Amino acid sequence: MRGRSHRRLAPGICAQPACGVADSSAESGPTPAAQRERNSICVPEATGRAQHKISTRVLWSAQTPRRRTLPLSENAERLSMIPMPTVRIDCWADYVCPFCYLQMSVLERFIEESRVPFVLEWHAFELRPEPIALIEPDGEYITNIWLNAVYPLAAERNVKVQLPPVAPRSRLAFETAFFSRTVGRFNAVHRALFKAYFEHGRDIGRADVLLDIAAECGVDRAALAASLAAQRFKTAIEDDEARAGRLGVTGLPFVMLSHTSDEARTRPPVVVRGVAPVEHLTAALDRLVADMPSADLRLLARKKRAAS
Repeated sequence: MRGRSHRRLAPGICAQPACGVADSSAESGPTPAAQRERNSICVPEATGRAQHKISTRVLWSAQTPRRRTLPLSENAERLSMIPMPTVRIDCWADYVCPFCYLQMSVLERFIEESRVPFVLEWHAFELRPEPIALIEPDGEYITNIWLNAVYPLAAERNVKVQLPPVAPRSRLAFETAFFSRTVGRFNAVHRALFKAYFEHGRDIGRADVLLDIAAECGVDRAALAASLAAQRFKTAIEDDEARAGRLGVTGLPFVMLSHTSDEARTRPPVVVRGVAPVEHLTAALDRLVADMPSADLRLLARKKRAAS
């Protein structure tokens, strides 16, 4: 696998570094430490502590200046005229990562409640690519992780999951998802792959299972079979993972918010690592928008729309 090195991981568990500052400008050149800090929100992976809690921490720069805002009543007409900036969300995930599945509903809620135009793209990140050895799915380590971290978080977020009986590689699943994107069925297949593995224990490492799942979502079986046999999206998957390596991705899920306008692309993105609550994603969005021109008015406009 080009572009990054892989850690040895238990099946279904996502490596997440200890809470720290992520370099959110890895593709746009060096960034001062204070800027890296204020543009990073880090939520560590659940580590199976006895209290069944997921510790969180938001990292902001102490040098962040206070901003003056004007009352909504004095700016109502002007605020209503301000176009909201389009925000790009890039999310790296793996179909064998339970925390990625559990983060999906939170991300969807964030997008719905923010009332901001978003462009969302999911990217491939194989936790256990060839030739990394797979660990038995019913081993003590993986069982403890699920009991102490995955199941409590799933109950909190009201998501049905069960420890899968198999631990497949995910390359073919990504090939299936990428093909589905070309025929307009990505969203359906993306969700179906997660559900098939974490709710029904289906082996998403097998081509015949993937063909069934995709066909259930309206994807042509023969066309997908030909694509899988040819490894049509091998380069695209490896490009996603190479980019993840440049960004410093070492655990999942990994969410990056950035500007889409030409004049704002030079500003560093904001990164949210791990199974973050909606509040952390909202804080990341606030930080991103606050760095734009007329930030105060845009932020007030977003809050006004969300409250209406």
